[in-house]
Amino acid sequence: MLDILLRRSAAPSDAEGRAVTCFLRASYEPLPLRFQQGILHLVDGTASWAPGVYGRGQRIDLSLPLTVSRTRPVGGRGEWNIKRQLFEIIEAESDGGLTELAVPKASIELVSRSISGSR
Repeated sequence: MLDILLRRSAAPSDAEGRAVTCFLRASYEPLPLRFQQGILHLVDGTASWAPGVYGRGQRIDLSLPLTVSRTRPVGGRGEWNIKRQLFEIIEAESDGGLTELAVPKASIELVSRSISGSR
């Protein structure tokens, strides 16, 4: 989605990475316990999330790989501020607990592959 806004014509390489608009919540710290808007940065097999509309907050690294358990539509508790026509929720688990990422529908496959460690 950011590729369109930034008028990028070619897909960036893994070394350049991707930035995806993402609401995130998790059952463990330092990630937020309630959905918070930010930017998910996917660069060469790593993932980090930064809060804020422009992702200018402190980046928090995600422990990869995460085990993606399912993808579901938006509409659960605490998801009132996420546009259901644009986003879907990826539920993923790690040793720390449950992580939920609300990403644009067009980016579901990319994010799922990136956080699970598969190419």
